[in-house]
Amino acid sequence: MNYSFLLLVLSLSFSVVLAQQHSMCYNYFHKKDGCVYGSADCPCPEDNSHKKACSTGSVFKHPETSPSENHGYSSVHAPKKMRRYDTTSNVFYVDGGQGTCGFYNTTSQLGVCIWDGPKDVSDPTKAGWLNGGLSQNCNKQVYIQRENQPETVQYVPILDSCSFNSTAPEFSCFQTYVTKALFDLFKPTAYELETGSLYNLTWDFNNPINSGKLDNAPI
Repeated sequence: MNYSFLLLVLSLSFSVVLAQQHSMCYNYFHKKDGCVYGSADCPCPEDNSHKKACSTGSVFKHPETSPSENHGYSSVHAPKKMRRYDTTSNVFYVDGGQGTCGFYNTTSQLGVCIWDGPKDVSDPTKAGWLNGGLSQNCNKQVYIQRENQPETVQYVPILDSCSFNSTAPEFSCFQTYVTKALFDLFKPTAYELETGSLYNLTWDFNNPINSGKLDNAPI
């Protein structure tokens, strides 16, 4: 047996497995739409022609790039592309502390918590967007705003993963929770303050189409 050839085959096979390691949400959107917005290896076309679930069909206006290279937060009004993730339920604020991406302070740090998946939080094959076994989406920047209110857009990092008490990607891949600091920044109404949750937010990874930047590309 040619052991050098065998090692080469095993090495190539291992590389392919690593290259195909994506989160459940990535695979969900890839199967549903045939592409994944903002991704490095299978981005959606610029004309936004793919079908989208949980969408009202209205246009989400947001800047093509963040005002800051270091997770800056500000509001801009330029229309650039259609929104992708309309939240599917109330957006609560999280307690903070030690999370999937490390320790964070919910009252002083702006950030979001996205789905950790349906089962074992340490199994990389069961990661929703991220979990303890697949944490590459940690600290990537997203944009988030109130629906149809582009002036409310904020650019924040992913700080943690949440279960949302759900095992369904068609619900959970669209959902997010926020830190208390970000909750307050959205100027909650009296009812939202009473319930401790925001309504009708929309978000996405801040990786503009064909930008050539991979820092915030989802996996």
